[in-house]
Amino acid sequence: MKAKITHPLALVVSGNKMTTTENPTVLLVDCSCSMKDYEDGQPRYMHARATVRRLIAEKRPAYIFGFSDSLMKLAKASDIKPYGGTFLAETLREAARLNPGRLILVTDGAICDATTCAQIVQDEMLIVDAIFIGRETSSDMETLRKVANGTIQSVTAPQLGDAVLLLTQ
Repeated sequence: MKAKITHPLALVVSGNKMTTTENPTVLLVDCSCSMKDYEDGQPRYMHARATVRRLIAEKRPAYIFGFSDSLMKLAKASDIKPYGGTFLAETLREAARLNPGRLILVTDGAICDATTCAQIVQDEMLIVDAIFIGRETSSDMETLRKVANGTIQSVTAPQLGDAVLLLTQ
């Protein structure tokens, strides 16, 4: 019997809610080593897998990319396997080439190249919403605020599914 995964404290960083239906939704998933850290008795990447499964079911993203030291295309949630650093910039550049209507970022917030990412988001006029998995720190929140150029809404563990639904409307 599989253990039921409950999500740790999560935060949603919401960018502009305007999106066009013609443009694809792109899901970006943190696959770095920090996703091995435990939250609520499970590694963060397991929480990310559950979140990705829900996003796939609700939003049906056109593309799913994992990022770490390099970019990888993910076929399914179980492809999320942590390794390396958290370099998001290359993934954002690749996603921008797809002319997305919205990017949904799933991360623990420990992004190595946040300043570069913020510049890419601004230059490419990307809409980024983020789901934060982990225990919030002010530096993680500042990193996500910078990358998503948005506001932060606290979401408790049982509300994560509702947060995912917010992103799918």
